[in-house]
Amino acid sequence: MCIVAALCIAGVLWASVALASITISPPLPSADDSVRVNVGIGFSMMCWSPGATRCDLIGGNTLRVAVEIQYCGGHPTCNCLMVPIGFVRTCNFGPLPEGSYVAEFIVTRLNPDDPLTYPPQFVNFNVGGPTPALRRTWGALKQIYR
Repeated sequence: MCIVAALCIAGVLWASVALASITISPPLPSADDSVRVNVGIGFSMMCWSPGATRCDLIGGNTLRVAVEIQYCGGHPTCNCLMVPIGFVRTCNFGPLPEGSYVAEFIVTRLNPDDPLTYPPQFVNFNVGGPTPALRRTWGALKQIYR
């Protein structure tokens, strides 16, 4: 709830942007690696909260992470403090065959009064061939003796 109208207007303008990100882990996966898609979204006020997260492999080469976002708008049961808040979600897609892939981050608005729009985020990446046994063994040895 706003006490001064100017602060409310400034708060709405300040909260008019959501910062979204999407990354792949490991950054250069091979067919031996378990591929994870990490998505994050940050807000400038505490009016938003995450809901359910879905992890889907679509068409064999699109890894979709869909997150529901609830906007409360400062209603009586919600306190929109002017404190930045962010959320991170991770989907583990396991080992993937060698090839080209697209990771996609989709946000679904649960409240139609949400003033923000959430354009989809995309990252293209490749999964390389399996790591040779000699390299895996050397990597394991280095971990032991570090």
